Amino acid sequence: MGGRLIPSKGFDVAVRAARSLRLRNGQRVTLVIAGPLSEQNRAYQEELTQMAQGGTSPVNLVFTDSLDKEEMRHWYAACDIVVMPSLKSGPGDVAGEETFGLVSVEAQSMGKPV
Repeated sequence: MGGRLIPSKGFDVAVRAARSLRLRNGQRVTLVIAGPLSEQNRAYQEELTQMAQGGTSPVNLVFTDSLDKEEMRHWYAACDIVVMPSLKSGPGDVAGEETFGLVSVEAQSMGKPV
């Protein structure tokens, strides 16, 4: 996943889905979130980390800071799927709605399901 670390991007939805996948198939699941990290989003980052580690089906959660195009290509090549669970509206969205996600186009250009 890539983008600003704000609730309207749906990162919590991705964490819950990853935990569900882990619970269903028993395999290790790693969720990588790529985007700018700051003190302003530290509390949300910690909330997601606790959500990922809790219960009987914990998942590995990796946060990266902003990545350049070459680094993003590396992560796309290494992953199995790319998720974009953005919510339609929420705090932090300029126009109140999620704009077209370039990450999904980039991932598809690398042959990854989105």
